[in-house]
Amino acid sequence: LLQAVGYPAAGFLIDRFGSRRIAGASLLLFALALAALAAASGDYGRYIGACAAIGLLAAATNMVGYARAITHWFDARRGRARGVAAAVQALGAIGLPIVAEKLILTANWPTAVLAIAAFEALVCLPLVLWLVEDQPQGPNPEPPRPIRAPVGAAAETFRPGATFAKLAIAFAVMGFTFYAIVANIVFILTHVGLGASEIARVQ
Repeated sequence: LLQAVGYPAAGFLIDRFGSRRIAGASLLLFALALAALAAASGDYGRYIGACAAIGLLAAATNMVGYARAITHWFDARRGRARGVAAAVQALGAIGLPIVAEKLILTANWPTAVLAIAAFEALVCLPLVLWLVEDQPQGPNPEPPRPIRAPVGAAAETFRPGATFAKLAIAFAVMGFTFYAIVANIVFILTHVGLGASEIARVQ
């Protein structure tokens, strides 16, 4: 629910202040929220509070954080650029649970969460601040392709219409089905009989 609040808020802030600033701030806050989660062992209220902070504050660390920058830099090959960015994100989603499993088995889960927080703050944050450019500089950006805008349409005006509603409904249905599995996969696999390390590997 807090991610549902965080994504539009992150989008609004990115439009106003740029991808670099908001994604960087979101990464730092995400790392702090992870550290709070690691320190919440044994306290249910602090655990829920840390999880809520992660959902709300980490919104700009996801696709919404760099989609605007990609839009500014790429035009004719914008779809390919976003596809590559999403593919790298998917590789991280595959690799991170494996690393986290090893850390949990070697030490414990708070240590694993702290290690992820340190990675976000010490690796991801400097990369974003160094590499993300909100506006193209010089002759390198891809030249725009000609697009015929509807007659009388203003480039900076956002008016949700039937097309936007169809897209929103389609993405909502995809989100419901995908996250229904993600949120319950541990419960499902536990009842199948898998152990904790096997479930982490499946994740």
